[in-house]
Amino acid sequence: MRAAAWITLSVLVALLVGAGIELAPYAGLLRELRGRTLAERGQVASDPARSFPGRAGRIELRRRLASPAGAPATTLGDVWRWCFEASRRLPPDARVWLGVPVTPLYFYASFFWRPARVDVTSEPAPIRDQRTLSRHARTPDRAWLVRNGYTHLVTRGPAGGLRLVELPADAS
Repeated sequence: MRAAAWITLSVLVALLVGAGIELAPYAGLLRELRGRTLAERGQVASDPARSFPGRAGRIELRRRLASPAGAPATTLGDVWRWCFEASRRLPPDARVWLGVPVTPLYFYASFFWRPARVDVTSEPAPIRDQRTLSRHARTPDRAWLVRNGYTHLVTRGPAGGLRLVELPADAS
């Protein structure tokens, strides 16, 4: 009976030590996030290159999805932070056209900018991944966007970053 108690105690100690080793990276992440703003915490946590849970996933696939061919590399964390910060400049009744069809941008913008409407096409279409987004995305001219009630347009800036452009009100 005494041997069974020692074996049980040894197993419990081993489990606690193993759990402590596995939780150590979380403590490091918490130290890195302490004292930062919500935008900075979200950027770190959503960037697979800086967040160890993200590094456990498919980093190259995530980076490729975060940056369309020919565009400067953009990390998921950068897209997250940009959408979060841009949400402060959008009124709730905004209608936004994404002129940069990138899946993380579409999903983050749809989340952060709610109840503002975010579109990439004028026709209803299910957007599930980069392939369906690329298939349905359209780039109309600004006059069409203004005539159809869009108030903002997301484009690439001069340095390749994202830019939120306020469209003029339709005068007609």
